[in-house]
Amino acid sequence: HRTKAMDFFSGLSPETQAVSALSAVSAVVAYVFGSKFAQGVPASTKPYRTFSQFYPHYLREHQNPVNRALHITGTSTIIGLALLKNAAVLPSLLSSLSLGYILCGVFRSQTKGFVEFAAMILTYLALNTYQGFLGYEFLLVGYGFAWIGHMLFEKNKPATFIYPSFSLLGDFKMWLEVVTFRRGLSD
Repeated sequence: HRTKAMDFFSGLSPETQAVSALSAVSAVVAYVFGSKFAQGVPASTKPYRTFSQFYPHYLREHQNPVNRALHITGTSTIIGLALLKNAAVLPSLLSSLSLGYILCGVFRSQTKGFVEFAAMILTYLALNTYQGFLGYEFLLVGYGFAWIGHMLFEKNKPATFIYPSFSLLGDFKMWLEVVTFRRGLSD
């Protein structure tokens, strides 16, 4: 007998089904093997090997309540747009995040996260293009709110420029903690 999840998946285009399968596999690979790619001497700007080591730093870089509120607003808007406009953007996001997580270790000797960030953005856009849309508005909304918060209120550089995948994971984790009332805007 069919489940609701099977009905939902079968209702997707073949392209979106393929991207969804790719995102599931890439997420498992990143989770299981991601930290194993962290080899070599890290750059002085990249002392964190794992996301759990990075997250306290992420929270210190997001202490201003207005900055946090802008991050929560941007992330909530992205999730709302995805659910209302095109949920197929979510598997593309997961695939690009998984690739970035693996590349974080591969390029940890680089002082900046440019290669990791570029690979994440290009993967996201390529997978969305394959599905028949770009999805650039999701990038503009998400990064726009966050970067305004850093420039105008926190007065620091976003972690995206050093740790793109850890930063994106941190944004979603902080969002989840705030919307489930496990963390406030000013703690």
